[in-house]
Amino acid sequence: MKISALIATIGSLTGMTLAILFFKTPEKTDSQFAPLLVQTPTYEYHQRLIAAPQRVRIPEAKIDLAVRSAVNVGNSYEFFLDAASYLVTSAKPGERGNMVLYAHNEAGLFRSLIEVSLGDKVMVEAGGVPKGYTVTRIKVVEPNQIDVIAQTPDERLTLLTCTGVQKSHRLVVIAEPTSAFGTLLLHTLLLHTLEV
Repeated sequence: MKISALIATIGSLTGMTLAILFFKTPEKTDSQFAPLLVQTPTYEYHQRLIAAPQRVRIPEAKIDLAVRSAVNVGNSYEFFLDAASYLVTSAKPGERGNMVLYAHNEAGLFRSLIEVSLGDKVMVEAGGVPKGYTVTRIKVVEPNQIDVIAQTPDERLTLLTCTGVQKSHRLVVIAEPTSAFGTLLLHTLLLHTLEV
């Protein structure tokens, strides 16, 4: 009888000890990292974390251009004489959405974009990290067809330049992400191709 009472007491004490150890309320810490543990990442934090595109390469069209962030006000878009423009309201490399790069139809910019074909590879570099895309659609649209730069539920890259008589239309090249291994292989091939 005494042994069973002793076992019951030990069991009860063990159960209470485990409950105290595993179910007690965590204490507040005064660690310098405490704010990081409870802070929910914000959209602004996420935007700072992902780098904007800095370079675009399309070997088949012999395009190798710096990319600069640009804004639009109404129907007016910011252009550069020595770089492609990245529409800052569009997605960044690796983000779900439509990343929009555009440039004038001039030598040294996007004039040779017309030479791009379905299946061609495009490399966009952001923060020193390459991201590969494969051309899946090419079309010519009216200047007022701005749906081509609208956000999308999927990740894609849209390249734009003027085309047609007196630049009356827009050439639109749409590319989708390649696999991670494909991106690494593509980056290596692009660097080799551009060096030759």
